[in-house]
Amino acid sequence: AAAAVLKVITAAQTTMLAIPVLDGDAKYTKKSHIYRTPAQRIWVVLLPATATCLTDVWFQTAILSSAIGYDFVLAIANVSGAFLDGFFAEWESGGAVPNGSKTEALHLISEDMRASFLSTYTSWAGMVGVAASIAHSRSSFLIGLGYIIVSILCSFVAVQLGSDFAKYIASSAPITNTSYQFAKKAHHILHRFMVLLILYIIASYIYLDRGGTQNLIDGKNLVIASTAWNQLSLSILFAVCGAYAGNKVADDITPKIFQGSMLPM
Repeated sequence: AAAAVLKVITAAQTTMLAIPVLDGDAKYTKKSHIYRTPAQRIWVVLLPATATCLTDVWFQTAILSSAIGYDFVLAIANVSGAFLDGFFAEWESGGAVPNGSKTEALHLISEDMRASFLSTYTSWAGMVGVAASIAHSRSSFLIGLGYIIVSILCSFVAVQLGSDFAKYIASSAPITNTSYQFAKKAHHILHRFMVLLILYIIASYIYLDRGGTQNLIDGKNLVIASTAWNQLSLSILFAVCGAYAGNKVADDITPKIFQGSMLPM
């Protein structure tokens, strides 16, 4: 659902960019899929898997090995996710103009980051669940509601900060053509980044293996053994399927939503 919302918002931004401007300024509106190679299609699997390892392995370790509670860690995840959403939204919509191979790489991966990584990394349901737990433990509905309000307000601020940061590191000079001067080097950067993420996921599994397998659910009639590896693998599978399904639905409904729009296409 989160991925579908992100895609619809992106379509709205792209539609607005189609409106002619009078001062001659042109936004950078090259589409990510133009540059997509077959190897890069692995992002739809790799990015949700990376986000799942981060939240289910390393965030859980931080919670268990310190005095930091789950409510605080989840708030950090959602606020930092909002910052990244604002950051990559600028690269995706063309508000931030690439001025080199590194920033071009940000532009190329921006759509996948928002739709595949952030849709897994952030959790509205988790925030509401934590708020309910806090309200129950403190016997106060207002405390739980306050947690939601503060989280949302911080996320709004984080989105704007992320957007401003993207514009800060981008070029202010308008691009008047659609040359691919940075695309080749940008692809090399993304390929190296892809390898690093694969190593990161492998390291997460190795870390779980060193900690030993955990039979968290009693019973001998389970179809899949309840081990740490299996639980992480299932979480990754569901995350990948959810991100892909959300993307697919958004791609299908976006043209219908804007077909009757009064805005110029």
